[in-house]
Amino acid sequence: MVTHNEQLSKQYATREIRLHDGKVISDSKEYITKKCGVKEESEKRTSINIISAVKLSAKSLYTKKIRTLLIVIAGSVGIIGVTLILTISNGVDKYISELQRITLADAPIVVNTTYDYDDPNEQDKEYEEFPEDNKVNIVTDRTYFSHLNIFSDGFLNYVNDINPNLYNLIDYRRTVNMNIYTYFEGNRTKISMTNFQEMFNDDFAIDQYEILEGKLPEQKNELVLLIDKYNNVNIQVLDNLGIEYAEKSSYQFNELIGKKYYLMLNNDYYKKNNGLYENASINSIDEEKTIPLEIVGIARIATDAKLSLYSAGILYSEELVNFVVEEARKSNVVTEQLANGIHKNVFTGEPFSDVEYPGTKFTKEYLYESNLVSIGYKARVTIIRIYTDKFNSRVLINEYLQKYNEVVPKENQIRYSDYYGKIIEEFDVFVEVLTKVLIIFALVSLFVSSIMISIITYVSVMERNKEIGILRSLGASKIDILNVFNSETAIIGVFSGVFGVIVSFIMMNPILNLITRVLKNNNIKTFDLTKMNISNANPFFIIAIIIGSILLTVIAGIIPSVIGANKSPVDAIRNG
Repeated sequence: MVTHNEQLSKQYATREIRLHDGKVISDSKEYITKKCGVKEESEKRTSINIISAVKLSAKSLYTKKIRTLLIVIAGSVGIIGVTLILTISNGVDKYISELQRITLADAPIVVNTTYDYDDPNEQDKEYEEFPEDNKVNIVTDRTYFSHLNIFSDGFLNYVNDINPNLYNLIDYRRTVNMNIYTYFEGNRTKISMTNFQEMFNDDFAIDQYEILEGKLPEQKNELVLLIDKYNNVNIQVLDNLGIEYAEKSSYQFNELIGKKYYLMLNNDYYKKNNGLYENASINSIDEEKTIPLEIVGIARIATDAKLSLYSAGILYSEELVNFVVEEARKSNVVTEQLANGIHKNVFTGEPFSDVEYPGTKFTKEYLYESNLVSIGYKARVTIIRIYTDKFNSRVLINEYLQKYNEVVPKENQIRYSDYYGKIIEEFDVFVEVLTKVLIIFALVSLFVSSIMISIITYVSVMERNKEIGILRSLGASKIDILNVFNSETAIIGVFSGVFGVIVSFIMMNPILNLITRVLKNNNIKTFDLTKMNISNANPFFIIAIIIGSILLTVIAGIIPSVIGANKSPVDAIRNG
């Protein structure tokens, strides 16, 4: 008999055991054991282990199947909301990442010595992309140029210090002056270096292009002709390269392979006359003393390229740049120019002095450096392209470049082009707002679900007052009672999580179809919305949702559980 009535105990019981918080505080057995010589057993605290607590909770839930089902459905409301929101949010993140990669991959921040833009009067022409024929088409598209930046060593070092985590690649396009001629319409013709570009010796850069004919340069005297994705080269480029184009509309690839150029070294090209250096006539130079260069391949940007590094023209290797600079530094003209410094230009005999044009000032130091570049003493960076595939990184790079102009004189400031900058800034704000809105919806959904679970758990505690009183009377502690109700809410959490994920699976396709119809009805183009489907989610995401459901229900039910655990056994039985 378990009772709190002490009079009944004294009247009918032959043995009394008094309990308090699960501990035996007195036992009339003590008299019996001592009197009869029976060995006294050691006291052992009464408790409910976790497995028993789970079984007790499961049995309680099973006896009330309908209500348990309703509780599970109520608990899953928040889980469904969170699952759908996080899944859609994850899909949007993937879309944005892909959009960033596609949009920004071929749109670098360009810091150029000149700004270039297409002729606005040129009519749009439709060309086939990546044709499979073996022809190079000759076209008449034109390009215009304006403005001039001066790249100082200080600015180049400043760019080099950009946080490497912000960009994929910084393309320093170098130009070294080479004195080259080729045969054009039967005559030796000096070649402009405008369309000659150094090729990156980097696996990532090489992977952006495919060889259509021939091979990549393997030696310093080997060149590659780069055409655009339509297999086009405009006549201005052909003119600069000394390739005949009169009365021709195209070239077969094999007609351009083997085209030769001849590099003239400084000691043969620069001759001294009356104490000053001047250019020799290219027809007077012995061809056997030149370094022959040859087109060994024709390349085009790859169909799956992430970015475009070069414009149409000739690509040459870093080895050729190093060879030209090394030979130039041993030449007479360079030796004398270095010896005279800014005090004498070996071509004019006059000292270098500052020159001003409207909006631009060239210092004597800059003109001296330019003279050294023109005679091959050093290569000059003419274009800097900074590639990144993240909106936020692009914003930070822009801010970094703008800070340079804040600390240098106006004439030394660098102007650069970033046509996507403003769009990116606005899009970045939109994405941030969208993310916050989704998070708010998720939090509201969780809060409502938590309140519902807390109320239902409290009702369950009130209904089981008598059970709590009996368990406490039998020696169950407050922690044991707390574990019983925590087990119950955890079981509800498991079923709510699983039910919520299943319902989310079922609801996702109709929701995505509805969104697709709405967008199409409003003529809005979108990406493949199936990327948002929960079936494409990481399995760990599903597991995390279920674990989160368990934690949510346990936390939501902790206050009612504590209230139940703290009830007095007498009051619990009396009010049960």
